Amino acid sequence: CALPICAYKLDPDDISIAYQFAEAYVAMNDIESAVALIRKAYQRNPQETDFLIYIGDVYRLDKEYDRSAGAYREAQIGRASCR
Repeated sequence: CALPICAYKLDPDDISIAYQFAEAYVAMNDIESAVALIRKAYQRNPQETDFLIYIGDVYRLDKEYDRSAGAYREAQIGRASCR
């Protein structure tokens, strides 16, 4: 088992591990796996709207501008509901 994968399996609530694992997917150009992982982390930690901003950033880098804008809007709504 690769170290980031094992670490994430041991502690799926560790936000920093989720980001590191997602970054590894992005580096391998596996955008959908990165987004799926971060979405799962967001579901476990819905107060962490930065996950949605990260998803928007990943889609923007992949030139998926509509999807990027949707993630940014979702983050903005999430932040507004936390106030």
